Amino acid sequence: MINKKRISIKFLLIIVLTIMLCSLVSAVAISLPYHNLNYLKVGPGQTKNVVFGNFQNTGDKDVILSIELIEGDEIAELTDSNLNSFIVRAGVLNVPLNIKVSIPEDAIEGSEYKVTIQYKDITTSESTGMVTMVESKTTSIPVLVQKTEEEQISTTWIIVGVLAIIILIVIIKFVLKSKETPAK
Repeated sequence: MINKKRISIKFLLIIVLTIMLCSLVSAVAISLPYHNLNYLKVGPGQTKNVVFGNFQNTGDKDVILSIELIEGDEIAELTDSNLNSFIVRAGVLNVPLNIKVSIPEDAIEGSEYKVTIQYKDITTSESTGMVTMVESKTTSIPVLVQKTEEEQISTTWIIVGVLAIIILIVIIKFVLKSKETPAK
């Protein structure tokens, strides 16, 4: 009987602690279009403006974030202007965080970079006298130095254009040469 009472008290204590800790769980997350199976591909000497990720707030209150680039600043910069008070409205699932990625001209194709941001929930608490905790998370996207499909297609069109011009010149010379020689 005493064992059952102790188990019941422990179980009740676990339930109460779980309920109390639920208020510490953040409703803000970020979904990333780029990950280890889908690199952001940027060619040497190229600059791309892309969405780093989309913030999602499943909670019922707006969340204010402080966002900082902590790795990859040699190739990337955050382009949003309100990074010290980035607001993610309640119930919104697609608030973009934009970055500009610029790969140096001398970067070797196949090399990899990592762009990492840190975001902190700095939403002010409405309750007084409570201890508040600032939640901080980091997330990264991989960047691969590689000519993009558009670059490869444009290079193909340039080659096709040059070949077409050469063929046209050869045909014109052949026609002009045939006109110069008198028919026998």
